[in-house]
Amino acid sequence: MNLRIRRLRYVNKDCQQNVTISLSRELHIIIWSPIFVSSEVIHMRKDASLVFVGRVLRVEEPTSTLEIFPDFQEAVKGVETFSHLIVLYWLHERDDPQNRGVLTVVPKRHKGAPRIGVFGSRSPSRPNPIGHCVVELVERKGNLLLVKGMDAFKGSPLLDIKPYLPRADLFPDAHAPDWTLSGPRT
Repeated sequence: MNLRIRRLRYVNKDCQQNVTISLSRELHIIIWSPIFVSSEVIHMRKDASLVFVGRVLRVEEPTSTLEIFPDFQEAVKGVETFSHLIVLYWLHERDDPQNRGVLTVVPKRHKGAPRIGVFGSRSPSRPNPIGHCVVELVERKGNLLLVKGMDAFKGSPLLDIKPYLPRADLFPDAHAPDWTLSGPRT
């Protein structure tokens, strides 16, 4: 197994973060080691490890094909019994110090939106470039999932897949600012 290791050092005024990304043909692992520093004391030091379980293999409107890596094929057993899935993926094209340093944005796809913090937006530029979407599962063929509504680029690494449960995930009384009513769904 050939591993290429890329180390990035991200620094902003309040935070130093080291990222080690190990890439192999079949298994993708990210080890994230944040150290939050103030002038007086280190607030937190924790390591987190993420494993990429698959990738977006094809994006063809209106469907996309998600490939689950062979090591995780057993994990998709039973997903075909659900009509919709929640997909968490890595925004790999925004995984750089500049995009990870963005803390406020004006949502470009929503006319009239004010400047807001990235945690109040769906911006792909954010401290942890994690994307998510709810997709309709059209078909499962072994380790391939054919889905509708995937909002990711070809090659995007998959972090996790969860079933959409209307009883748990639907909030009919949820509300959002008026500026979110225009533009695309995401």
